[in-house]
Amino acid sequence: MTPSPEFRFQHLPAQQRFTLSTTPESVLDYELQPGRVVFTHTIVPGHYQGQGLAARLVEAGLAWARDQQLKVVPALARLGSLAFAIPTARSSVGTGVEGRFMSR
Repeated sequence: MTPSPEFRFQHLPAQQRFTLSTTPESVLDYELQPGRVVFTHTIVPGHYQGQGLAARLVEAGLAWARDQQLKVVPALARLGSLAFAIPTARSSVGTGVEGRFMSR
């Protein structure tokens, strides 16, 4: 299947989750802590994998964290790799465990 423009992103702050309207839905879960956000994991259904959907979810989460001026902590190495793979995030994510998003 190819990514469709009909996929909608949704931020569900009460559930600490970003979703993408695949069937079943794709998710990026996080834990909000004082001054920082910990991205804990992504889930993309098997038949949608390899299409960049996890990267799109991470990009949405990074944009939100940047707007909130939160430090970002990827709890899993895969999430850190995704964050560094997104061109707009490279200059915002630090080389250590935490990176602070700052206004440019």
